[in-house]
Amino acid sequence: MFDTFLGLPLHVLVVHAAVAGIPVATVLTAAVAVRRPWRERLIWPVAVFDLVMLGVTYLARESGEAFLRRIGESSAVTEHREIAGSLPYYVLALCATSLFLALFCRRRRGPLGGLVSLVAVAVAAATLVQTARAGHSGSQAAWGDIVRSTSER
Repeated sequence: MFDTFLGLPLHVLVVHAAVAGIPVATVLTAAVAVRRPWRERLIWPVAVFDLVMLGVTYLARESGEAFLRRIGESSAVTEHREIAGSLPYYVLALCATSLFLALFCRRRRGPLGGLVSLVAVAVAAATLVQTARAGHSGSQAAWGDIVRSTSER
């Protein structure tokens, strides 16, 4: 089910949505966390987008496992699998913070709103870093040997 789409490995297609969409989700979540007027208007669309990115992350993980069965293990693939394997938990935490902001802190001032905003920014930053690490390790697994074995023309 998660193996191919129109004859291409699904993972290769889905990861582009993940490595582009998750950073957008982190920036949006952090922005609505620190700007209360934005949070009042935009937190629900941001929370929904975060949930969509959670689904994309799940699809990337499952399609990655299917792709692995096709290409086999290598040290670079193993490293990517270890790094990217935790990404769904980071995106889940991002979803949880944006949903918490939407449900309990949309219009609230005070210590709870400030604390949750701080946590949301920290989770967004950690998710952004982990997404970059996963994307970089996947790129290294896919293209590292090719770049090392060729030269510029």
